[in-house]
Amino acid sequence: AIAAMTAANVTLLGASRIVGGVASVKGGGLFGAARTVLTIKNSAQIRDSHTPANGGGLATVGGLVILEDDAGIAACSATLYGGAITQEDDASDVVVRGNASIRSCSSRLGGGVFAFAGHFSLDGAAEIATCDALFGGAVMLSASGASARFSGSATVRANVAYIAS
Repeated sequence: AIAAMTAANVTLLGASRIVGGVASVKGGGLFGAARTVLTIKNSAQIRDSHTPANGGGLATVGGLVILEDDAGIAACSATLYGGAITQEDDASDVVVRGNASIRSCSSRLGGGVFAFAGHFSLDGAAEIATCDALFGGAVMLSASGASARFSGSATVRANVAYIAS
């Protein structure tokens, strides 16, 4: 797994892959701390990564995550929150756009994305599909400050929440 600390930038491009990453707490494939920018684009992938806590694919605490241009996070899992992505701070923003996708990820809460706080957006032809969780198969917003926007032809399909309130 890759960890980027305060104000760092990490970009995965083209055929870049993070496969089989494991983290003991946050970000099975990739972790970003305060003011960090994590960009995954041009078909880059995070796959088959896991954490027993939060953010099976990646986790951000006060940073920006951009997933775009056919990039994807797939088959990642977290035991607690955010099978693909966890965002944990009011200053966290996660943008999934273009033809980017989150697929076949799982966790207890927020199979695709779990937002403790911050803003999540799914734009353009981006997709969250076939993710599962007890609550929030695709996306779960936890705090009153968390927000989500879905625009363009963004698609949320075939996700499963096993417990409905």
